[in-house]
Amino acid sequence: MASYPRALFDLVISVAIERILDRAVARWGSEAAAAEALRSGGNEINAFIEGFSSLVVEDLGLGDTDGACFILASLERRKVEVSSFVGTVSELLEATARRSFEELLRGKAIEAAELAASYQFRSAQL
Repeated sequence: MASYPRALFDLVISVAIERILDRAVARWGSEAAAAEALRSGGNEINAFIEGFSSLVVEDLGLGDTDGACFILASLERRKVEVSSFVGTVSELLEATARRSFEELLRGKAIEAAELAASYQFRSAQL
């Protein structure tokens, strides 16, 4: 991927991480609790991430086939599994892009929450 689209995707994911971390901390009370909740992967958490991811994708204008292609091109080395899917190519691209974006967002949000929690822990020790 060329440097400009890569930089744009990095900005998109950074904005998404910042937003989901803010919401997760507001919902669970602290960065450590948010990291634990996101890591647990229960039905409530999965619904939270799925809903949030869909909102971000739509807000940033990536909810169509072109947006799906942008997301998938940005994540070109990421492994995906597509089970027996019945639908149009466009629907397949969009569903795969959303799922890939959700997985990336979950992982990056956990990393960011753990990092923020460790900073709080270290600053509390000082």
